This record gives sequence, structure tokens and C-alpha cells, in this order.
Amino acid sequence: MSKSLIRLVDEAILPAFLIIGLKAIAIAGVNNILSLSYYYQNFGKIYYPKPFDALLVNTYSDFFVFFLFFLCIAVILIKLLYFSDNKTNPSIILKLAKANKMHFIQTSLEIYHILFVWMVFFTGIVVYILIRVIYFIDYPLIILPIAVIYMTVIWVIIKEVERDIIKRLEFGKQNLV
Repeated sequence: MSKSLIRLVDEAILPAFLIIGLKAIAIAGVNNILSLSYYYQNFGKIYYPKPFDALLVNTYSDFFVFFLFFLCIAVILIKLLYFSDNKTNPSIILKLAKANKMHFIQTSLEIYHILFVWMVFFTGIVVYILIRVIYFIDYPLIILPIAVIYMTVIWVIIKEVERDIIKRLEFGKQNLV
């Protein structure tokens, strides 16, 4: 296998486990916070006496998973915007070097690899929630904030990639002269 493919698979392990863990934590948290009655049956399936409770738990837990995954992507975007090798301010590099934290600086390609993997999972979460809304497993209004946040993330990524390409093209023209 190629190095890039192996790296993408390595990067995919954390988000995959994070989705599963966050969903379980969210379901347990919503059940405890709202004091809902439920019972387990048939290999851990959760049943609710009231269908409204199931709708409520599904909606809150899906939004919780989406929002925490969004926070992880926001951290990656901040890293791309401020801590990639070609965008880092020299004063920040000096401060990181003094604190022995130069591992925070990565190449844009490394950060794009990480961002790609996380965005695949993020898109999967959005599609998953959209399907659940279509089949009335989640409240329909949940899709509005999710769509706004998702489209904003996509817009920021496109603008950053565009800015990075323009910067690299301008740097290439300067070196040709």
C-alpha cells in the first residue's frame, strides 16, 4: 500500500471510535439529564415506552455528536490557518521553539490529509442525520443549524485551499524570475 493510503487509514481510526463513543455518551447523558424511562432488550437495544422520548434522545444525541465533531474540525482548521508551515508567523515560531513545542507546526499537506479524513466522517454524520430527519427519527428542525454549520465549514475550507493555491502560485512566479 502507498504511504498516503496507510496514513489516511491511520488518521481514520480516531474519528471512527470518537463517533461511536460520543453517540453512546450522548444517549446515556440525555437519558440521565431528562430522567427518561427506558429498558434494554435483545443484545443492548434501548426501548422507550413513549415514542416521543426516543425522538428526543435521538435528536439531542445526534446534535451532540455533530457539534463535538464540529469542534474537532474547528481545531484542525485553526491548525491549518495558523500553524501550518507556510502560514506561521515568525514570532509564533519563536515562542513555540522556546517552549519546545515545534511539533505543533505541520506541513499543509499533513494537515490537509487530517482534514480530509475528518471531513469524510463529518459529511457522513450530516448525511446520517439528514436520513434520520427524512424518516422522522430526528426532529426536522435539527437540520437547519447543522446545514448552516456544515456549509460554513465547507466555505472556510474552500477559501483556505484557494488562498493556499494562490500563495503557492505567486511564490512559484517569484522564483522563476
